[in-house]
Amino acid sequence: MASQKNILVLGSTGGSGLQTVAQALERGWKVTVADRKTEKLPTKLTENPNLTVFKSTLPEAPGHLDPLIDQFDAIISLLGPNNTKGSGDELENFYKWLITRLHKIPRAQRPYVLVVGTQTIQDPQDAFQLITWVHVQIIGFVAKGAKHMILGIERQWKPYCIGELAKDGDQQLDVCLFRLNMVKDGEQREGAHAGYVGKGGHKPQLERSQLAKWLLDESEQKKWVRTLPAIWGDNVGLAMSVVGQFTQTRKAGQEQAQL
Repeated sequence: MASQKNILVLGSTGGSGLQTVAQALERGWKVTVADRKTEKLPTKLTENPNLTVFKSTLPEAPGHLDPLIDQFDAIISLLGPNNTKGSGDELENFYKWLITRLHKIPRAQRPYVLVVGTQTIQDPQDAFQLITWVHVQIIGFVAKGAKHMILGIERQWKPYCIGELAKDGDQQLDVCLFRLNMVKDGEQREGAHAGYVGKGGHKPQLERSQLAKWLLDESEQKKWVRTLPAIWGDNVGLAMSVVGQFTQTRKAGQEQAQL
């Protein structure tokens, strides 16, 4: 029998976060969440003895999490423009604290950190894809607050994936900065893929249930450590039209990246 994992899920009350928490508990894992909207967690989750819940804003989170960080096998962060109230600076400052805290743990004992980004963050292995390019332009034009937050995520984590800090040494962290384009509701769990934009059958869409399963599987298998994979799903349907993307982005404003 596989050993019981102990994970921290940040951004647990968004659609993808709820899926991730639920699927982890189904596996019998121990899950800790810290969120300012813990009332959004369903009773069937909060009644599970394997779930630990802290009601917390981002500035308050270090006080709750500092004593616990050493205990986690993995940290899954779905924190993005939809589930962090306040400026992008608040999220970036939290990530600065988390990185500093991780470096205080002996190298071999550091948890695997999976952090959400968007496909506005580029990898040298990406190829051009029109619909992704259009989406990037829309975010820059309409959702400047979201763009600021995404740039903060990139500044903090990308160097640990493909930069100088990704090389061997005490500064190295086990990090996966996974990149999404459009995420939608759905029930299927199979069919998620990781790769690079414009390559290997890459598609722009993914279901939240697929994402949750991929995250939990990856937290065990560690196939994408220190990389920036784009994540997509099979059988999700055709990509949203450019007009549809613009409408959704404009409606969401700074909350564009709905996870």
